[in-house]
Amino acid sequence: MNIYINLKKLNTRLFGTPDTFNLEQRVFNIITFYGTLLSVIALIGTVIHLDNMLYQITDVFVLIFFFIFYYLSRFKKKFYYLIFYFVIIVLLTLGWFFFGGATISVLY
Repeated sequence: MNIYINLKKLNTRLFGTPDTFNLEQRVFNIITFYGTLLSVIALIGTVIHLDNMLYQITDVFVLIFFFIFYYLSRFKKKFYYLIFYFVIIVLLTLGWFFFGGATISVLY
């Protein structure tokens, strides 16, 4: 039971309580938190593999983007989900064209 209580406290600290944030805001906090975490892991991977500098710059930009939106949503209680969705769509579109689209995933 102690693990459950500790996980519940961690969940509350990272994503907010139902009293403070509604469900949509908590889901947004979860998405931006894990986006930040995965961006850190991706950045470490691109540095270790000595990938193209463009990949590393893109990882840093995405990391900063996710962190800013997480910070604003979780701690400042400013919830800009429409701007977030728009930027995600723009990033996905630019990533598709600049990083090869579907041709990279096809092995010949």
